[in-house]
Amino acid sequence: AEEVKRCEDRIKRYRSLPKNLSSRALFTCAFVFAEAGVNPEGIEFALDTGARMQDRDKASRGYGNLRWDWEDGAVLDYNAVEFCMQYGALLRLRHWDKLTPKAKETLTEIFEYAIEGCMRHRVPESYTNIALMNAENLILLGEILGRDDVLKEGKARLNEICNYTFECGIHEYDSPTYYGVDIECLMIIHEFAEDTEARQQAKVLLDLFWTDLAANWYAPAAKLSGARSRDYNYLRGTGLLDNYVRMAGWLPEDTPRTSLPLVALLTGHRPDARFQTLCETVYPRLVEQRYGSSPLDVRTNYVTKGIALSAAGTNYGSMDLPLSIDFASEDRQAIRGYFIPDARRDPYGKKRIPA
Repeated sequence: AEEVKRCEDRIKRYRSLPKNLSSRALFTCAFVFAEAGVNPEGIEFALDTGARMQDRDKASRGYGNLRWDWEDGAVLDYNAVEFCMQYGALLRLRHWDKLTPKAKETLTEIFEYAIEGCMRHRVPESYTNIALMNAENLILLGEILGRDDVLKEGKARLNEICNYTFECGIHEYDSPTYYGVDIECLMIIHEFAEDTEARQQAKVLLDLFWTDLAANWYAPAAKLSGARSRDYNYLRGTGLLDNYVRMAGWLPEDTPRTSLPLVALLTGHRPDARFQTLCETVYPRLVEQRYGSSPLDVRTNYVTKGIALSAAGTNYGSMDLPLSIDFASEDRQAIRGYFIPDARRDPYGKKRIPA
């Protein structure tokens, strides 16, 4: 009910087409309404507005993709089609019979263009979360629309991710935000894909991620420990992942959450109990792992009951924490210790460098 109310308020604001209207939010709201069996007119509005934000010019680089925000003059963020189609595909799979004829027509038309957007959106396997989401969308859309060529490409991209990960590890490593996205993508493939091989690969990758999480999860502080890539919360080191470790039983039920973990609720996926046993009982432990093809793409995390010390050998990007310290604490809001070699005082890389 809380999520429905949040979406109703958002759609009400969106009717005036504000500059910050989000295409991703439109598809999420449509899915939430369908799950709750409410507001068919809101679903129609969300899909119709999403269609208006889709680039349908064959000569455009963004053909089939979507503008991230209403104010964008063109497709600026090519990840938008992936985030929109994630819930667009689930809407089609779970609620097709309940959609109005108008909503069905609009969604089908969006898919026809979005397939081209996803096919064109080729990212390296090292871009872990988007590579997984792209493969997920191609597999599901290929199956939904009976496009064997699209399904084949989605499976090929998933296979390439598996091969890369086998050789190099998880490139977007130890991220408290993007591990949540990765797990969502793999849950969806495992639960909703018809292709047996894709489901099996998703299960193997899910086990790998949960093994990685268990090795680095610091139960004495109830958070992910260690040097990492792509952290949005430097001080406390929490993020989207919290929703999933909470449902796994690694966090108390009353732990505040920033959003409803819809995918976990849909799939019922829970990690094996052995992962929780590992992170709660094995002390001390030395975690050594690689996250790329270079000999220097390695990290070490020494985890004890009182402290976790960690360092990484190379830099992924401007959101990294290459050296970190986590202290045992009953307060999840306790501050982490970290070092960022940044003379510009610009950890997020947003300050413009003078020409």
